[in-house]
Amino acid sequence: MIWERLAPGLISCKVLTAWDAEAFLIMCEALARYRAATQLVNGSALLVQGGPG
Repeated sequence: MIWERLAPGLISCKVLTAWDAEAFLIMCEALARYRAATQLVNGSALLVQGGPG
């Protein structure tokens, strides 16, 4: 999903090349995992809002 959204523009600007594809893939996977983890944490009862300080 991230790849499909970002790669075409980067390729057309000649910023993303075959030399960069693997690193870009790793970045896309990391971003997807970050988003999933953020949703999991924000949607769970694991975090309890405390008082200031």
